[in-house]
Amino acid sequence: MNIAVIGAGGAGLACARLLRDDARVTLFERDPDLGGHARSLPIEVDGVTVHAETGFKYLMLPSHRRTMAWLALHGVPVRRFNSDASLTWEAEGATFVLPPRSLRHVARLLGNPRKLPYLVGLALFKHLTRKIVEEDRWEPTLAEFTHPLLPKDFASGFLQPFFGASWGASSSVIGGFPICDVVRVLPKGVAVAYDVHGGTSAYVAAVTAALTGVEVRTACPVTALRPDGSGVQVTSAAGVERFDRVVLALPGQHAVALLDEWPEWRAVTGQVRTFPTHIVIHSDPAYMPADPRDWCVVNQFHRDGEAFLTEWCGWLERRPVFRTWLPEGRPMPANVHYAGQFDHLVVTPSSIAMQKRIASLQGTGGLYAAGMYVTEVDIHESALASALDVVAAIAPDSAGVRDYRAAIAGGRMPAIQAH
Repeated sequence: MNIAVIGAGGAGLACARLLRDDARVTLFERDPDLGGHARSLPIEVDGVTVHAETGFKYLMLPSHRRTMAWLALHGVPVRRFNSDASLTWEAEGATFVLPPRSLRHVARLLGNPRKLPYLVGLALFKHLTRKIVEEDRWEPTLAEFTHPLLPKDFASGFLQPFFGASWGASSSVIGGFPICDVVRVLPKGVAVAYDVHGGTSAYVAAVTAALTGVEVRTACPVTALRPDGSGVQVTSAAGVERFDRVVLALPGQHAVALLDEWPEWRAVTGQVRTFPTHIVIHSDPAYMPADPRDWCVVNQFHRDGEAFLTEWCGWLERRPVFRTWLPEGRPMPANVHYAGQFDHLVVTPSSIAMQKRIASLQGTGGLYAAGMYVTEVDIHESALASALDVVAAIAPDSAGVRDYRAAIAGGRMPAIQAH
């Protein structure tokens, strides 16, 4: 079987890797590098290298079981750390650290009765919404969340800004996200997090090295698809070729441009919506809490019903390297190492119907879709889940699928690198 995989982000790399022993695979990528948004910037400060991410970073359990197993299969180690957070209300000049690291932090929490109900509500949120997740209900949304124990403005005054900052979204955009979606990303119990040792570029390099037998074409955009008997004709920078199957491992808004000859596919991918997120990696402490004793892995800043977030990329190394999801109207930080924008998936209660429709179309017209929008929630884990489903449908007896599923079922974990 001759298969084209279009797009070499997480989903496309996984599809190509899992299909390598069962088909002749050609992997098309329009950019010069593989990995999509998974890219690390090595930044050296005082002789120490910090790997700052342009894309995903945090891995938590149980929401990243597939990712952990995938890393383990490719010999990619991770680092483990406890993820804390600071929340600063800029108008009041008040910063709170969760969980508190000192008596000073405890006294600040207990001494602010106006904000304490919000912070207590955040601690209770996962428990209060447990039934929604257990029943896999994609309604209600964050904006619709209420509870008699919490302030009446809890959703609009705190919950939406909090998760909006975490997603790099405005409060109005994140308010339409299902509660089920955001809760599934939260850690179980204490906020224990992992990241890839050496950065996600090390992960991409390991998967790329495992693409033995796969023809990899970078800087080779696909410009058209046409039905060709029982297969698909692919037009790219390399010319026109016929494939038995094509996997569209592209964001939905990019895939739709190739689907003129498949109206049903075009209709469903045309439903995908995104919002722009502006990422800046820098060394400007002005985008951190004023007192360095309050610096945390995650640092949020709230003002007028909106919030933004700065991640301390160099937390483990104790170096001033930061990543800020920069909202509109905020000035550019000083000492910028990287600035870029990407489109983040919008998830709504209607997304589950879209995913079911995609599942019903998989394989029709020789096409398959893989990516974050195809299944589950909007994290890297979903890209891997979609790839696993696609490869299982194309090659049900695949040894790669069997080994990967066994690793997931067995809870296989990558090596944990000391730091």
